Amino acid sequence: MEQLGKEACEYLSRNTDRLTEEIIQCQLRVQPNLKERYGIQGYEFYQRDIKYHLQFLCSALTYLSKGLFGSYVEWVRRLLIDLNIPPEDITTNFQCFKRVFETKAPGPLRDLLVEFIEAGLALLETNPTAIPSYLAADFPLSDLATRYLEALQGSNADHANQLIEEAIKSGVDIRDIYLQVLENVQLEVGRLWHTNQLSVAEEHYITRITQQIMDSLQQYIQPSKRVNRKMVASCVPGELHELGLRMVSDFFKLSGWEVYLTGANTPSNDIIKTLKKQHADLLAISVTIPWHVIEAEKLITRIRQDPELCDIKIIVGGRVFTLDPQLWTRIGADEYAPNPQAALETVEKLF
Repeated sequence: MEQLGKEACEYLSRNTDRLTEEIIQCQLRVQPNLKERYGIQGYEFYQRDIKYHLQFLCSALTYLSKGLFGSYVEWVRRLLIDLNIPPEDITTNFQCFKRVFETKAPGPLRDLLVEFIEAGLALLETNPTAIPSYLAADFPLSDLATRYLEALQGSNADHANQLIEEAIKSGVDIRDIYLQVLENVQLEVGRLWHTNQLSVAEEHYITRITQQIMDSLQQYIQPSKRVNRKMVASCVPGELHELGLRMVSDFFKLSGWEVYLTGANTPSNDIIKTLKKQHADLLAISVTIPWHVIEAEKLITRIRQDPELCDIKIIVGGRVFTLDPQLWTRIGADEYAPNPQAALETVEKLF
């Protein structure tokens, strides 16, 4: 069955342009005024969005993960509603996906493609669920996290840094700063961006300042003991979101591990060379974008086939794995962890 999913993904990749045009023509037959309503630029965005839908569908099919595709459909619906696009336009769009697949996809793949689209259509028939804030009042350090985010939203990086410094000096554990403030704020920033309350520029600014603050906190990361273990921490090729991986790295440093952080968008060949050169015991991989899961699987497969690396343990993390609890098992990882503390606790069981 998994092979069929991969074949379906390959079919979508080979035929993206043709399928996009056929889906557009289908929707124009149902809604002939589409171009008039959205204009030339809006129509171009519509073409681009169909290709995004196909790309996400491809990633979900590769791992037979309706959870991945469902999360994307939910996000698309929420975003388009925020942009004042009528819900029936979204539904009609996915109905056209279904019609095109029913009439154009080859027999063995047709049923699987239609099954995934029908799952997406079923979600569109339900009421959209609001994403709760990650800074709820009953969360530990929620007041500090809220003030920190407010400072950054007000472009006051100095005040944000001061808040963190004062908390550290007052005795707040740096681990709590990471988990309850910095991580929760980044999750909240993601929620605000998904609901169109923050721009990409604002999200990038807040992330950059948080990275700078983490750099300044390195002076407090002094382990009480050393363990004879080394971790390499990397993002797969194309993956640019490294903040979570940096947090994981700092937690391992605090626990006495030696850490070699390569960070974002690291070529697979270089990751493998680094594992050998550093004589690593553990590889931590971060993935946030669904189509980068394929790169993670390719990397893990190469590591498993290399006799020099047969003893290395591999742990994965990142938002994409929260969307499908079993996804990490399908790509050959040893474990998955949703946050830095869980990563440390999980890895301790592997050694």
